[in-house]
Amino acid sequence: MSTKLSLCASLSLLASAAFAGANPQEIPPDVRRIGPHRGPVFLEKEQVRVEIREGLATTNVSQTYRSSSHIQEEHTFLFPLPADAAVTNFQLTMNGKPVAGEVLDTQKAREIYEGIVRAARDPGLLELVGTQLLRARIFPVPPQGTMEIGLAYSAPCGLLGGIRTYTYPLRRQALLSRPVQSLVVSAEIHARGGLKAIFSPTHAIDVARRSEVEAKASFEVGQVIPDRDFDLYYSEQSGLLGLTALCDKSAAKDGTFALFLAPAFAAEGRAEPKDVAFVFDTSGSMAGPKMEQARAALKTCLERLGPEDRFVLIPFSTEARPHASALVANDAAAKAQALQVIAELQARGGTNIDEALAAALSLKPADAKRPYQVLFLTDGLPTVGVTDGAAIASAVRQRNSAGTRIFAFGVGDDVNTQLLDTLAQDTRASREYVRPNEDLELKVTALFDRVASPVATQLALSFDALETYDVYPRTLPDLFYGSQLLVVGRYKQGGRKAVRLKGLVRGEPKEWVFEAEFPAQEQARAEITDWWASRKIGYLLDQIRLQGQNQELIDEVVRLGKEHGIVTPYTSFLVVEETERLAQARGVPARRWADGGEGFLLRGGIGATPAGDPAPDAASASASVDALKDMQELERAKSADSMHRLATLSVRVAGAEAVQESLDLGRLRDGRGLVGGGGLGKNGADNPFVRRIEGRVFHLIDGAWTDSSFKAEDRAQIRRIVFLSDEYFALLKSDPKVARILALGPRVVLKVGASFTEIVES
Repeated sequence: MSTKLSLCASLSLLASAAFAGANPQEIPPDVRRIGPHRGPVFLEKEQVRVEIREGLATTNVSQTYRSSSHIQEEHTFLFPLPADAAVTNFQLTMNGKPVAGEVLDTQKAREIYEGIVRAARDPGLLELVGTQLLRARIFPVPPQGTMEIGLAYSAPCGLLGGIRTYTYPLRRQALLSRPVQSLVVSAEIHARGGLKAIFSPTHAIDVARRSEVEAKASFEVGQVIPDRDFDLYYSEQSGLLGLTALCDKSAAKDGTFALFLAPAFAAEGRAEPKDVAFVFDTSGSMAGPKMEQARAALKTCLERLGPEDRFVLIPFSTEARPHASALVANDAAAKAQALQVIAELQARGGTNIDEALAAALSLKPADAKRPYQVLFLTDGLPTVGVTDGAAIASAVRQRNSAGTRIFAFGVGDDVNTQLLDTLAQDTRASREYVRPNEDLELKVTALFDRVASPVATQLALSFDALETYDVYPRTLPDLFYGSQLLVVGRYKQGGRKAVRLKGLVRGEPKEWVFEAEFPAQEQARAEITDWWASRKIGYLLDQIRLQGQNQELIDEVVRLGKEHGIVTPYTSFLVVEETERLAQARGVPARRWADGGEGFLLRGGIGATPAGDPAPDAASASASVDALKDMQELERAKSADSMHRLATLSVRVAGAEAVQESLDLGRLRDGRGLVGGGGLGKNGADNPFVRRIEGRVFHLIDGAWTDSSFKAEDRAQIRRIVFLSDEYFALLKSDPKVARILALGPRVVLKVGASFTEIVES
């Protein structure tokens, strides 16, 4: 019988005798229950609907739980709230019937959390220490049945440097015994001022803007054990453009900034007029479904052109065939003619990419001030005319003195990724790929929608009296309605500074000046430095891939990967390398760098059997250790493969692997693979032996999570504290930030002040 607490999802049901076998005096009276524990309660589905109006967030939660018990039971329902939340009201229902509940303050909640940790010997709850708590008794819970729990509460959003912040508690990786089948979170945002930046530092969200003052942010996942709370940030600003600044600064290091540039909502007719050349491959390899989808995509793109836009179609195969000698106005007659051309397209001939791009660049009017975009789609390698990718890219640079944007679109795996990526990078545009069995029409129209409404072009960012370096992206892309731009970098001395953004609006120069605070004193927001490090690694890897091997760039990737615990298909060898270094520093044989000894693999890491659980028999313990060793060998194999992939990164040009590399590095470089998701990668989330918490990297060394800054000379002066002792909880109270680190497990080596402390089990 597992005593692993069923603190499922953000809502928690404590099984009736979850502490069977524990000392009753160690359990707070609030959570004591009578009767045998028959089985856990599992969360199956969770739907969260949030409405934010003028800074007040109303959260409605619907959850479906399933009981595996064979008898009717009573459970305690717990819901953690952020420490600074001021709950204005809440209501709780079970299967549509109201249930009485209460809100406990942080001190009372701390006693309950710590009591559960002591009783169950489960440190996972320590992440919630410092939060408030909603509590209710639930009875009856039907045997082997399901129950619907509904919760509604209101709390004001937080403020962070003028940015509104909302948090929904999802962090429960070590507390769930099985994945949630369906998790849906959506937030409706209403504000009097114009909504500008809307982003999540923790999850990849979809943002749909409905007006200047309304937007919806959402995400949906299935079969997931959430490992972080959901954070949503948004800013309110009037005017065409808004800037939101977040910074991370420690006293001993340079600061890191993240700037979000976001335009106002695109009202009808507000977008800047543009010229578009649709350059698309009609070679023989496009025959069949690809050609049908390409026709449909082109028709959709034509329908979405603005009334002031101009366009030209340039189908190409053995030669380029512009449908007109110049750009044509987007009127009914021109559109009808273009649709007829699209309907008559045939897939035949070779692939003359050089001639097609030359034709597109030659059609840009010399005196035009409006943006000129080329949507370039191909499904193959160049086979006619100039066939060398480097020569084609060089020719495009010579012809493109006017700064035309080339949005490259590769269909299938038989494309020259280095050529397409170079074209996009050189012209401040973007690249996209349609993998086999993906829908070409959906991807093409999605890309066109993103770039259909330009706000400002030729952007350049500068700072008054602020020394900055390592700013990414190096060259700013154009800004479009419905999008936002993330710029990250490092800075020396802080203060309140002016940030200047220059660009062209409808062909005319424009400058925006924003005031932003770059703190000179400590303001710890480690995720911002993670964003910067991920983007820099993405940029460096992209340069290695496109420009060839460079030892200086590789050394910098290695340094950043070790320092920030960033795991990519090209840096996973760093995890093994750094873990083995730490094992040597701890005096542990390298073969046991992730050995759990006689323990077993828990959901949150390696640990001993929780109190009240029967000890594993010799066979199961041996099987657990064998499984752990298998995982260790798998990580070693990944390490060897990643070293090979990095060494050959610039060699792979075409094929499935090259296409996937372009997609992966594009997400990392553009901020779509940053820490926390959010769209914004993963720091060890796909590796069982590394975790990044509170700006520190921890590696699993002989069953203990060890701070990556640990060195051999630290062994002699290490302080040891017994897990769950009074001294252990005193440490927890003295530094609240330590809670998330101690939640890693019962064995942790961490730096406290200037020296190291080791948490031991006895």
